[in-house]
Amino acid sequence: LSLSEFSVAMHLVVLHRNGVMLPAQLPNSLLLIATSSALSVPPPPPSSPHPSSSTHNASV
Repeated sequence: LSLSEFSVAMHLVVLHRNGVMLPAQLPNSLLLIATSSALSVPPPPPSSPHPSSSTHNASV
C-alpha cells in the first residue's frame, strides 16, 4: 500500500465516519491521487556514523 493509496483510503474513512455517502466507484480525482507517485515516500538517507565515545571528555 503506497502513501497515496493510504491517503485516499483514510480520506474515504473520514468521509464515511462523518456520514457522507461514499460512491460505488472511486471518482477519477481520487483515482488519480491513489495511482500517482507524487506522495510516495523517498528512501531513507544513508545513516551517518555515530561519534566515537573517545571524543567525550572524561573527568578523572
